[in-house]
Amino acid sequence: MLEEGPPTPESIVLPVIPSEVLCEIFEKLDLKNRLNLRKVSKTFCQLIDQLKLHLDILSISVRSDCVRYRFNESFSFNKDALVSYNNNASKECILEYDYSKKIAIQEKFMKIAVNDLSSVLKPSKIQISSLYVNFHVSHKNPAELLEIFRQKSGQKTRRLQLRQAYLTVNSADQAISIISGLESKALKTIAINVPSLESTEGIWQLEQFKQAKGAEISAIVEASSLENFYNLTSCMINAVKSIEAQHIVQVRDAFMESATFKYCNIRVTDSLNIDEIGKIAKMRVVDQKISEVYPIANAPNSLRLRITSKFRKNACEIKSRIMDQQEGTSTSDSAAMPPPALPQRPPSHAYSSLEPSVQTIRSTLHRPLSASQQQFVTKTVESVEKDMNQDETREFINQLGEYPPTIPDSVTMHFLKSAGVEGTDPRVVRLIALAAQKHVSDIVLDAMTTARMKGLGQMKKGTKDAKYTLTEELLDEILKEYGHDNTRPPYHN
Repeated sequence: MLEEGPPTPESIVLPVIPSEVLCEIFEKLDLKNRLNLRKVSKTFCQLIDQLKLHLDILSISVRSDCVRYRFNESFSFNKDALVSYNNNASKECILEYDYSKKIAIQEKFMKIAVNDLSSVLKPSKIQISSLYVNFHVSHKNPAELLEIFRQKSGQKTRRLQLRQAYLTVNSADQAISIISGLESKALKTIAINVPSLESTEGIWQLEQFKQAKGAEISAIVEASSLENFYNLTSCMINAVKSIEAQHIVQVRDAFMESATFKYCNIRVTDSLNIDEIGKIAKMRVVDQKISEVYPIANAPNSLRLRITSKFRKNACEIKSRIMDQQEGTSTSDSAAMPPPALPQRPPSHAYSSLEPSVQTIRSTLHRPLSASQQQFVTKTVESVEKDMNQDETREFINQLGEYPPTIPDSVTMHFLKSAGVEGTDPRVVRLIALAAQKHVSDIVLDAMTTARMKGLGQMKKGTKDAKYTLTEELLDEILKEYGHDNTRPPYHN
């Protein structure tokens, strides 16, 4: 008599979830989980990229030995890259892509850095409060990073929406490439630092600059280009070339006609006779400086005009506000002023206390729906029946069903029954299995990244392949970050 084999688990039929419900769920995820979910299917990518994404701070710094990103969100990128990943107490994330002396490896690291930045800027509804770019320290031309902004400039509907932009670049062309990829209507303040002596006239012709409200410029500005600044409400220009008394009078008259302009601070490169200019323009001169306050007709504010010919290199530097507090060393090429501190994030173990217990789940499993919940379910079902354009969602569900989780459903059901949860819906079993698989894979990937980083510099010369071992010591360190305490028995050595 043949022995009966184990019972075959019932096939799971995944529900047809409306795209609106999926979007509502995805919007609550952090950026790290969004980037990971983009890899599931093409339909998933489309849904993720349609969500709104808001970053308070995005800092891009290209240095002589690395590329550094700083965000106000805690998330990671390509785990195959030798990336220095640092999460501090606040909701910040620092990513460094260290260069090598070999050009081939350097190009590979730059490619990974560019791909990671492209993934962040992929969503069509991304909004960034403050963008900080620092290319000057490296004395290089990061063409790959600039290409991302050039692609944005060719798509008017996909340009980046920024409120503030602080740029320290090597040339005017780099500034033009970045500014062209920004949405002109959203830009309020723009600061540009171009230490080179080349012409910057092309920057002031951009629509983004003309639509801005305030500007801080540390670059060579021709006196004939000052008319492009008349639309601003405030401006600071630290290097004006070939300026004469008539230009100063024109600036004063133009700003006085504006009902919104507040102040103008100009430093000129030429050694001018300030006393002579003061007599011609009928302005007050004190200590070789012109400093006047003019009342503006039919406006509550006044025009503050300040002009000096004392051009100093240190004063020419814009307070770039690029966040370099934790870099350890300060360079003489730029002075950094960090933005306000971000809110503190509670440690990972604090979330474990917020998770519901098994008893709570069992007690609420068969609880009847309230009136508001029943109304919401009814509306959702009606909207699904009326809306027949669910092809994208059905395609995603079909693709997800073809790739079952690594953890079999029967194993998941066994542990659920062991925990006291009975009568679980098969769809819930599949979701729990997927969540457990994702959680374990994150822990393993983080541990392998730590192993690779600790293995740097320990490889023998001449070896092409390097093998890394995932030890218990590495796992304990990562498990603690995820809030798990790996207790050992007393007899463990």
